[in-house]
Amino acid sequence: MAGMKHNRTRAKKFLQLIDQTKNRADLEFCFAVGTVGDLRKPAVLVSKKKLNGLAQTLKNMPFEDDEDSSKENFSLLRRGTGRMNENGVILVKLADGGKAGFPQVQKVMKKYFVNFRMRLPDMQEAGILTEEDIQQFEMNAEENSQFLPPDDSEEFNRPMTALDSAEGNSAGSVEETEERSKREGGAELLEQLLPEVKEGIAAAAATISNHAVSLSAQIGAGQTAELSHLTTKIADWLQRVLAATPPEEQEATLHNFAGRLLLMLAYPENLRNLQYVDDMPDGAGQGETNGDRREEVVVNGIDLNRVPTGALDQDEVVESLFRLIKAKAQERQLSYPLENANSERIAKIVSSQWPKELGDAARRRAVVERLIAAVVPRPGNDDQLLVLLGIADQPERTKSIENSVESIIAIWQAYLDTALTLRDEVKSKINQMVDVEARGGTWRYVDDIFLQFGGELSDQLSAITERNGEALSSATERVRTTVQKKLDYLNGSDIVAMLDNPPIDIGPGTIGQTLREGLAAITDGLKRIETSRAAPAA
Repeated sequence: MAGMKHNRTRAKKFLQLIDQTKNRADLEFCFAVGTVGDLRKPAVLVSKKKLNGLAQTLKNMPFEDDEDSSKENFSLLRRGTGRMNENGVILVKLADGGKAGFPQVQKVMKKYFVNFRMRLPDMQEAGILTEEDIQQFEMNAEENSQFLPPDDSEEFNRPMTALDSAEGNSAGSVEETEERSKREGGAELLEQLLPEVKEGIAAAAATISNHAVSLSAQIGAGQTAELSHLTTKIADWLQRVLAATPPEEQEATLHNFAGRLLLMLAYPENLRNLQYVDDMPDGAGQGETNGDRREEVVVNGIDLNRVPTGALDQDEVVESLFRLIKAKAQERQLSYPLENANSERIAKIVSSQWPKELGDAARRRAVVERLIAAVVPRPGNDDQLLVLLGIADQPERTKSIENSVESIIAIWQAYLDTALTLRDEVKSKINQMVDVEARGGTWRYVDDIFLQFGGELSDQLSAITERNGEALSSATERVRTTVQKKLDYLNGSDIVAMLDNPPIDIGPGTIGQTLREGLAAITDGLKRIETSRAAPAA
């Protein structure tokens, strides 16, 4: 257990594990919290299983800046389990025993992360943890372990290797990782990596692995690789590829590769099986290969060595999303001529989010992740598929008013979902810099924006399908009036203006502009309805 230490890297991993349970009723984490020394320094340990063993492990964990800290008057305050709800609040259940109630547990845990310049999300007590609850937790943890990041508790009883830092399982600091690598013959690789790249490798490997496992599970594909092993393979591959890249290109190459692979993983043909294939044992460095034989790492059928690492461009993202959505439409066997599909609607959505600055690989990767989540339709939403493919805009396709309205609602919902995602990202970025609520601030005024865009527009649009003649014209005009009121609200709101022109860089895309484009799409849809009604009389 010599490698297990409290440090900023470890604390960051704890937060990542907690975040992975967000809005997942089937995923939980466990934790132990205590204090060390006469000054009662906070100590926290978060894991995905083995709750009953956490107290002893926490007691033996030193702080990186104080090797003897774990031996000085350790006091266990409480153990428990938790998960994050859809609002980002951590719901915890506390086990019997210990020396503190929920208020003190929350206070000590928050202080632990503050000491590492991080913020723990808000917490709420969700009840007492019974022995039956603990047994059920451990059963669920074993069953769902592949959906959570590699568990530190699995590393307690094995030696650390150079791969652990790349995998995101490093038990110590970057300096410790480099020292281990020197002992294991991997120092040359690590010395060629920039500090920010070393940290980025862990995050990228975890993101890609979790994404691949999750998608494979959703479509019922076979799985022959555990999450921790897959993460190790990807991290090791990234380390060796980036070490061979000029230092000034390493970070951009990492982001370009991650963004492009996430796009490729979204294709149905790349989701048939989750596997990895290699010709070298875990931890083998470049100097340990047999001749010129390279390692082949395959993720969901994609050979990582064949994934381009050049800069992502806007046209490439549009084309990838277009092909992806078209493939989904073909899988659903929709009875419409897909050969007439076009990417204009998708291009407009991508353009509204794409960073204008050249060379900003990190922000482009973030946009790709956001677009995959926001643009790819939910299962069963065929109307949204057709609108995104541009089929709804083609005059040769005869559509009923009902189908037209459903298409308008679908595309409006897509813009609204994107705006909601942007809102959550704004909150997250600002909260990372300053705890808004702790300083007496509130997000209520930002949330109030979306109260203006509840179900009113969708209800009024749906009412169009129930009208004929003059009543239909009145219903259409009512929607136009509501759209104009919403536009006036957006244009006159100081909060919206501040979000669209923030004093700090909060990334590409703006809430106000996204909502405006969604309202414009409604207006365009109403024009199509009017045109289709007028055509027979012409």
